[in-house]
Amino acid sequence: MNYQFHWVSLVVLLCGLGWMVLTRLVPTPIIVVAPGFPLPALEFATANGSTVTTSHGRPQILSLWASWCPPCRAEIPVVAALAPSLATRGIDVILVNQGETPADAQGFLTSQQITLPVWYDPQGLLATAVASRDLPTTVFVDASGVVRLVYRGPVSPDVLTNMANILTIGGQP
Repeated sequence: MNYQFHWVSLVVLLCGLGWMVLTRLVPTPIIVVAPGFPLPALEFATANGSTVTTSHGRPQILSLWASWCPPCRAEIPVVAALAPSLATRGIDVILVNQGETPADAQGFLTSQQITLPVWYDPQGLLATAVASRDLPTTVFVDASGVVRLVYRGPVSPDVLTNMANILTIGGQP
């Protein structure tokens, strides 16, 4: 048998190796936070275009939602009803809209008379950070910036109240 190595075979082999190397380059790692670990500083926009970031110093309840999501539409009035009592306890309640324009999201909020602060997260940075593909998702963060619970699905008043107790006394869920 006569095996000849052709230059075409060499080019195909080199192109294949180059393709394998290029497609296997490691992208920038995505930080995924589990309960018990600090939430990274993430930037979001508000409806008026200003920039806000996740911050430490006060406990936060971050509710990931979208106006097209039926469970979110049911959950937001529950969260909004408890927000004033949570605020008196020093807990910030923030709606973090996932992927919608301010106009789309604000239409729903106005129709429901919801006046909570809204941050816009078009790339889903917060959902990625807490490894959640579910809407709604509620992230409970204590005053030191540590995630205490990532609650997937509609949150109940009992869960909000119990987690508020944990956030304000610094306990563990």
